[in-house]
Amino acid sequence: MFSPAMEQVFERFGLSAVEFDILATLRRSREPLTPTQLYQTLMLSSGAMSTRIDQLVKRGLLQRQASYEDRRSNRVVLTKEGRHLIDDALAGHVENLHQMASVLDSEEQEQLARLLRKLLIDAEK
Repeated sequence: MFSPAMEQVFERFGLSAVEFDILATLRRSREPLTPTQLYQTLMLSSGAMSTRIDQLVKRGLLQRQASYEDRRSNRVVLTKEGRHLIDDALAGHVENLHQMASVLDSEEQEQLARLLRKLLIDAEK
């Protein structure tokens, strides 16, 4: 129901929903993440994650950094261009979410926020 409206926003920024999720996850992270951490967080297969990371690296949105602890491993970090793109895409996404919620009056929006907060808190246990 909401997916088409959200995908339109992502497409406006040249991103798929999965690419948006990868960039947004890295943006929220305080440190670079391994591909394993990313695919576990986003519930993708390791192969799908590798392919997406490769594509985002080629587009200049991500960069791989060698791990200091394990030479066989690497971490993924946003480039400056990737950070700017996801910041813009996130702003568009939030604006879109506000538009989608505009059918609710302010009391209903507050109730929805409380319910979603409760679900998120329970999911983090």
